[in-house]
Amino acid sequence: MLNTIKVRRVVIIVDATLADQFCDRVMELGAKGYNCVGCTGRGTHTITGNPFTSEDLVRIEVLTSEDVATAILNYIHAVQFQQFGQYALSAFASVVEVDE
Repeated sequence: MLNTIKVRRVVIIVDATLADQFCDRVMELGAKGYNCVGCTGRGTHTITGNPFTSEDLVRIEVLTSEDVATAILNYIHAVQFQQFGQYALSAFASVVEVDE
């Protein structure tokens, strides 16, 4: 029988040059792991990423507790414009169900 629990999924989309820094910080903030893959995108300001190599942006996904998700989002909010204003950076969170 499937038994699920609700956790938070945090997704960070950031310039690939910052991937290691953000992945390290996610772990320092309490995450037990993450997935990181190349991605491309388009927004009102620009088209990002090479559709053949996906080297310009990365998508970091973390499944974690409410407390750790909040810490990650607070970190991104605090540094987004102060330290990384010239880079592509966005983040969001949602509630997902995972097998217990």
